[in-house]
Amino acid sequence: MLFNTVAVAALAFATLAQAVNYTVIVGKDNQNVFDPTSLSDVKAGDFIDFLFVSKAHGVGRSTFADPCTQNAETPQINSGFQEIAANASEYKQYTVQITNGTAPQWFYCTRVAHCKAGMVFAVNPNANRTFAAFQANAVGNTTTTPNPGTPAGNGTTPATGGGDQTNTGTTNPPGSGALSVTASRATVLAVLGLVAGLTL
Repeated sequence: MLFNTVAVAALAFATLAQAVNYTVIVGKDNQNVFDPTSLSDVKAGDFIDFLFVSKAHGVGRSTFADPCTQNAETPQINSGFQEIAANASEYKQYTVQITNGTAPQWFYCTRVAHCKAGMVFAVNPNANRTFAAFQANAVGNTTTTPNPGTPAGNGTTPATGGGDQTNTGTTNPPGSGALSVTASRATVLAVLGLVAGLTL
């Protein structure tokens, strides 16, 4: 039994160690942009940390053909609106773990006006479905449906749904060296600590 526990913990740690963390700045320089606008070679198990640094934005997952509308998947990925004060020293973070590392995935700012102005983001776009074409679909889209929910006045709207999203929290400014540990990674570390205690 102890051997099985150790094996499971070791596998979990190995998977965690191989995962890559990407940071996407939402609202960089007070602009309605994702920075970077797309990521390539993202693998299943990798994490994307959406760091909200200005204004009020939200992140949701959409489709290539309808960029400014929430994907009908269940559970949905939607950060809720995150408002950041102009003089903020801490920012909000929403982390998504990618579970399908082969197909392109499409994200948008859930403030419809921002999306229709081109505020979209792509994971693993390809030659057939490029980021430029996705963004053009967003700007030219005339059938967009309203985004779910309304902006929270204090920026504390919780994430909705579940699935491969983890947590929304606060973090220090980029480059501060502070760490933000997501719930899934904290669980793995807790299991490893338990195993270490059992084997001592």
